[in-house]
Amino acid sequence: MKKRLRTDGDFETALWAQSPVFVRHETMEAFGFIGELQGFNPIYATIGGRWFLRAECEFTVIH
Repeated sequence: MKKRLRTDGDFETALWAQSPVFVRHETMEAFGFIGELQGFNPIYATIGGRWFLRAECEFTVIH
């Protein structure tokens, strides 16, 4: 089951659940990045130690 992360509530739920998150940046058409959500704010999300801009990426929780 996959769920897109869009709101702060979605990100908070994924953070507490320690679920793996798939990140697809708008310039990464064929590849993405998978890691654990370690923190977030309204601008950035930290996935697996890397910062991603929330406005430029799609975040999906992998269950």
